[in-house]
Amino acid sequence: MYGDSKMALLILTFRMAEEYKDLGIKVNAIIIPGVRISKDTIRKMSVRYRIAALIKHPFSLEPKDIADCYYYITTSEKFSNVTGQAINKKNEIMLPASHEKGFGKIKELVSFNFIPKFAYGENLKQRIWELSNLQIKDYRSK
Repeated sequence: MYGDSKMALLILTFRMAEEYKDLGIKVNAIIIPGVRISKDTIRKMSVRYRIAALIKHPFSLEPKDIADCYYYITTSEKFSNVTGQAINKKNEIMLPASHEKGFGKIKELVSFNFIPKFAYGENLKQRIWELSNLQIKDYRSK
């Protein structure tokens, strides 16, 4: 469910960028696969989550590195006119995944340079946009 909600937010980002482009509002997503958790926090986790956190630990970014990514993206001239994109931890715009099979597909998945093609689907973007607007209207009417 966590992964599904993150994908929905990414798709909503793409749709919001379309909606607000004419107003000069830029909307992008940053995709960072994980943040490094402190050893104190890891010690407080259940065994199952502790093992997962320790496996991911060497591949995760320090919180300051994530902050540097956000700072660069929001202040850099490189991204000043960019909207409707997903940006990875290397400050690169991510691309739609190809139709590669086998090893090529695995390479795409672990590179964090590609977004599944379905995330760009017009019907899906519209459906998530409608659902998000329903939630906002419901909230405002209370």
